[in-house]
Amino acid sequence: MKRGKATFYFIITGALFLIIPGVTSTAEEIQIEPGNSKILILAPKEGDVLPAGAEVQVDYRFIKGAKDNGNHVHVYVDGENEGTTRRSPRGLGVLTPGKHSVLLKVSNQDHEWINVEASVQFEVGSGGARK
Repeated sequence: MKRGKATFYFIITGALFLIIPGVTSTAEEIQIEPGNSKILILAPKEGDVLPAGAEVQVDYRFIKGAKDNGNHVHVYVDGENEGTTRRSPRGLGVLTPGKHSVLLKVSNQDHEWINVEASVQFEVGSGGARK
């Protein structure tokens, strides 16, 4: 018998998933579940104080629901639209010291919001950062 990387197949809610050990997944390999889509912000956490001068990263998990057509995320930093993403984590740049908020809104392929969002408030410590 020839040996190589093991490949496993799982059937979950009618979708076929290919899992190869040693290969990490990205947000583009979106998990699909019955019901509506969900989005969870993993980092930063509510109330975190991040170091000044470092790029802020938002780490999130998007779970696509079979009942809606959400397929990407719109990113807002302090109320300003910072574009879209399908990858997590997503860099937000170096933010000024002080309080900040991030809002993630799930949208369909026509960029219409599907009433699924998550937000977090955090702080960047003092020390010469810029936005």
